Amino acid sequence: MKIQLKYFLLILIMTSCSTTRNWQSEQNDNTLYATFEEFNGKENIKIKEDSSQIAYLSYFTNTTSGNISLEVNRDNFKFYPNKTIHLKTDLNTPLYVKITGEAAKGEFKLEYPTYKRPKIQVLYNSNFELLSLAFFLSNMYQNLKENESTFDYEGRKVKVKELYGLNLKIAEKFKNFQTSESLKVLDEFFQKRWYLDYTKYVLNLPELPNSSFRQESLDFQDVFESIEEERRFFTALRGFYKEINFDVFLEEYQPFYDKMIQEVNNNLPEEDFITEMEHLYAKKANGYFLNASLTMPFSQGFAITKSDRIGYVFGSLTLPLEINDLNNLKLGYSNSSELRNISVHEFGHSFVNPVIDKIEDSLIDDKKHLFEPIKEKMSEQAYSSWKITLYEHFVRAGEIFIAEQLGDYETATKLSKDYIEKRQFIYLKQIIPAMRNWYNEEYFSKSYSNFVKETIENLKFES
Repeated sequence: MKIQLKYFLLILIMTSCSTTRNWQSEQNDNTLYATFEEFNGKENIKIKEDSSQIAYLSYFTNTTSGNISLEVNRDNFKFYPNKTIHLKTDLNTPLYVKITGEAAKGEFKLEYPTYKRPKIQVLYNSNFELLSLAFFLSNMYQNLKENESTFDYEGRKVKVKELYGLNLKIAEKFKNFQTSESLKVLDEFFQKRWYLDYTKYVLNLPELPNSSFRQESLDFQDVFESIEEERRFFTALRGFYKEINFDVFLEEYQPFYDKMIQEVNNNLPEEDFITEMEHLYAKKANGYFLNASLTMPFSQGFAITKSDRIGYVFGSLTLPLEINDLNNLKLGYSNSSELRNISVHEFGHSFVNPVIDKIEDSLIDDKKHLFEPIKEKMSEQAYSSWKITLYEHFVRAGEIFIAEQLGDYETATKLSKDYIEKRQFIYLKQIIPAMRNWYNEEYFSKSYSNFVKETIENLKFES
C-alpha cells in the first residue's frame, strides 16, 4: 500500500511491505500512532531532502510480546525500546525511518515535525530610537549627567555615567529640547506607564515622520484608554521627531548604527537553540529578531512579539569603550555570552508566558503562599508578583534544559547555580527534574501545557 501525506512543504510517504493483523493506526500531519496484535514485516517513512529544513524525530515503542525496532539513516541514531527518544537532524539528505516487527504486539508513536533553519535578524527601528530618546531626556539625562558616583566594574573603578556614556553623548545633542511641549506630552504618558509598554505600538507604526494617524488599522487598547489618547501620543511623538530634526541625527549617526549592528552580528549565538525551543514548547514563530538601540538606556531590554515574529529590544550590554573615534568605535554590544543568554531567555518568554496565562487563576492563587519565602529576593530583581515569578521560573528552567539538550552542560550547570543559589529561584529544583521526566517519559501523553499545570500543582516549599 502507499499513503501520501502532505506536511506543509514536504511530502511524507509511508510504504508497507508487511503482513499485519489487527492493525489500527491514526495519522495526522506529522504524527503516526499505531497499535497491533501481531505485526510482521516492516513499515517505511521517508521525509524528502530539503536543506532549508530540520527534522525532529520523536518516538516511543511499547511491546508486550514479540519484537519491534526502528532504524534511521543517521549515524547518531540509537534505538531504545519502551523509551521516549528525540532525534534532531538536518535534511541535507532524505530521512528514512524503518519500523520492523516480529510477531509484535503493542504500540508505537512517532512524531516527525520539520522546522525552518533558524535565523536571527539584527536590526534597529527609528521610531523606537525616538521613543527611547524621549524617555531618556525626560527622565534620566539630568540626574545621570550630574552623577559622580563610582563602583567596581570588572575589576576597576567606573563612574555610573560612564556606563551611560553613549546615551549621554546622544542626549547632549538634544538637551535644549527638554522643555519641548511635545516632550512634555510624551512624559505624561511615561508617568502613566513604563515607556517600554509603548514599544509594540511604535514598532508597528509606519516610519515617522511621514506616517499619518491610522487608528482604524491598529488596536492598542492595552496601552491607550481611547482613540483620542492614542492620537495625542502619536501627534506628540511625530511632533517631537520634526522639532528636533531627528532624521538629521539618524543620518549623522549612521556609522554608529552600522557599528552597533556589526557588533551584534559578530557575537550572535548559534541559532540551533531556536529549534530546541520550538520543539520543546511545540510552537513555531514566523521569525526572530534582535532590535538593538543606541538611545535605549544601558542594560535595559524588553521582549516583544511583532507580526508573529519573536524579538527583543535592548541597549548596550557592556561598558562602551570608545564612542568618539569613528574609526575605532567600541559601543558595548560585543558580548556573545550576554547575547546568548538574552536570546534564549527573552525569546522563551514568548513561549512560556501564554501557557501560564491560560492556567486558571484559582490554581495560581492556591500556590501563592510559595511566593512568601522568596518575595524579598524576587522583589529586588523587579519580580513583584507570584505569577511573574512563575514566568521567570519556567523560562529559566527552559534555558537550563535547552543547554542540556545542546550538550552544553557547562552553561547548564552555571545557569543552575546562578539562578538557584544566587538569585533564589528555588523552585527550579523541582521544575527541572519534572521537565526532564516529562520530556523523556511522558512526552506523548502530556503536552507542555499539561506539564506546566501539573508541575505548578505539585510545587511545594522545601527548606
